[in-house]
Amino acid sequence: MSPHLLPDPEHSSVRQTAPPVFPPAGIALVLGAGGARGLAHIGVLQALDELRIPVRAVVGASIGALIGGLYAAGWSADELHERLPDTVRAYRARVFFPFPWGGGLLGNWGIRALLEELFAHAAFENLRLPFLAVATDLRTGERIVIDRGMVWPAVRASISMPTLLAPYRLQSRRYVVDAAVVDPVPVDVAQERFPWPIVAVRVQVPPSKRRFLARSWRFRSPWSWFWVGRFANEISIWELSESRLRETPPALCLDPIAEDPGCFGYARSSTLVETARAYTMAHADTLRAIAGVDTG
Repeated sequence: MSPHLLPDPEHSSVRQTAPPVFPPAGIALVLGAGGARGLAHIGVLQALDELRIPVRAVVGASIGALIGGLYAAGWSADELHERLPDTVRAYRARVFFPFPWGGGLLGNWGIRALLEELFAHAAFENLRLPFLAVATDLRTGERIVIDRGMVWPAVRASISMPTLLAPYRLQSRRYVVDAAVVDPVPVDVAQERFPWPIVAVRVQVPPSKRRFLARSWRFRSPWSWFWVGRFANEISIWELSESRLRETPPALCLDPIAEDPGCFGYARSSTLVETARAYTMAHADTLRAIAGVDTG
């Protein structure tokens, strides 16, 4: 009778399967479009830091790309609160100086100088967190996800609000505009690229709650065309975000705008940040459960 032989680990059909690898606790954060309303993202980040919710990756659209990119580059939430509004105000004359020809109302040199100062020489491969910036191909309508090269051009592409800023030309010779044109809160981008639960931050408001300011002079001024276009575009962006979030819901969607400051309400940054921080703190238990961190 032949002895019982143990299976040869190199030739046997019996194989040990490797244990499953689970990602560490945390969330992937999606920061949406909204102009000045997007300063509320800073308050959300402050609350996440205070709650010790690990942010493992960031996807940004428009103003969300600006704030998310800086956060991924190493700016703390408190540093964003302290420095970003003042830096933007310091550049206001150059950034918001009307440029009466070309693809946008504003020129490119001011916004480029601002972004180069904020991001310095930051490149995607050197960021402390994985970061993706989303934009829109103006010719095809295709959503563009930028994840390589210098960070400031990616942010410049993502914030190219139509009629306000000229389209940005990528090295691939594609002209791109604001991410909000096709995806104001790009949850599915995060779902496709990252293994963590998604927390999305929407800084749009329903059209009925917008700071409309329908004064008679506004629609008789030389700038009436711009305001009509902005108001109409914000309706479209809200409806698009509603549709996108129904199609690809995140684990949690935060809507931290309690009172609309308007798309250009940068002067109300402190109120936006504090309100968003308090709103996010009110969801502490849900955030901890989603992130898989200790609730004790």
